[in-house]
Amino acid sequence: MSVEGIDAVIKDLERRPKLLRNGAVSKIIKSISAPMVAEVRANAPNETLRNAYGFITRKDDKYPNTVLIGPNYGVDGGGQLSHIFEYGTAVRKTKEGEDRGFIKATPYIRPAFDKYKAQIVTQIGEKITKIVTENK
Repeated sequence: MSVEGIDAVIKDLERRPKLLRNGAVSKIIKSISAPMVAEVRANAPNETLRNAYGFITRKDDKYPNTVLIGPNYGVDGGGQLSHIFEYGTAVRKTKEGEDRGFIKATPYIRPAFDKYKAQIVTQIGEKITKIVTENK
């Protein structure tokens, strides 16, 4: 996947680093990604996973415009369980050999990602290009 003209925009931003400061890129990414996050939450197989999924913020001087989207491990254990429901499990057994069954895969993250990824990349590119070209 590619966005045409992005090289020129990146060079222009490098010449004017203050143009997109104070979390502007993060805000753009969050606003454009919000429909995907909403769909993941709507399709989550239970309330715990629904509450755990969203934007994960952190302060990072090296990558100030990074926005993470995924399960939050601090919300009722939902983050720790998300991959189990997304991908399922094989039959689980105890040390004594007792069958504990399996969990059937219930993909709810990947379908939303696949549906929105191209749209998100294109819209972010368009939005940043617009900001750069309007401020020449």
